[in-house]
Amino acid sequence: MKQIIIPSEDLVKEMKPSSEYDEENPYKQYASNGKNIYFNEEDILEGADPETFLFYLGGFAKDKKYCWNGAQRISGADPSSFHALSNTFYKDKNHVYYLMGSLKEADSSTFEACDEGRKINYGCNLLTPYGYGKDANNVFYYDFQGKAKIVRKANPQNFVSLNDGVFGKDDDFVFCGASVLQKVEVESWEKLGGYYSKDKRNVFYYNRIIKEADRDTFEVVIPKDGFSQLAKDKNNRYLNDVVVGESGRDYDRWHKNE
Repeated sequence: MKQIIIPSEDLVKEMKPSSEYDEENPYKQYASNGKNIYFNEEDILEGADPETFLFYLGGFAKDKKYCWNGAQRISGADPSSFHALSNTFYKDKNHVYYLMGSLKEADSSTFEACDEGRKINYGCNLLTPYGYGKDANNVFYYDFQGKAKIVRKANPQNFVSLNDGVFGKDDDFVFCGASVLQKVEVESWEKLGGYYSKDKRNVFYYNRIIKEADRDTFEVVIPKDGFSQLAKDKNNRYLNDVVVGESGRDYDRWHKNE
């Protein structure tokens, strides 16, 4: 399956529907036959106006009367002010929206996306919503699982996302999703690649310390398959945060990706 490269600016761009649906192409997830608008080929958007219909790559859409999340009409949404902030978050003058519906805790007037809000699904061309957003009071995180979470310890005044769907930081903490990296020194913390990072004392995978890792010689290995998480130091090889032994499935996978 061919991977479609999607520029950052297209994530918030309003687009006209295609003349035909293509399940492998995000630009053709909405289609029109001139009379009806279709989502995912079979779902008709009841009441949609083909002449004014516009959609976003994250699976949201609007016309002169209504807004949609996929093929589901969004009750009470205002199409005149509805727009994409990222691949994850959208808003109108009253509410903030994401895949699971309205983000009720968010203040629409001050809400903004902190990143592009995407994480590519390996092996397919679908864009997966992952990312941070914030308003005057809170930082929020969504990872395509359940409801968006408030990042409880994050300070929205100085919070920044690393735009990878995983990491963020403020002046006092480093965050992996909605969780705080424990025992991390913020000033010396740096992302290494993939889901690996380190500070002056420890190496981390996601929000976990790799106890066996040698911080000074630890390095990320770029895998051939494009998505495995590999690393090594002077003592060990790692698959994710697990030390790879001298044989077995992890050993075979590591060496196939060297």
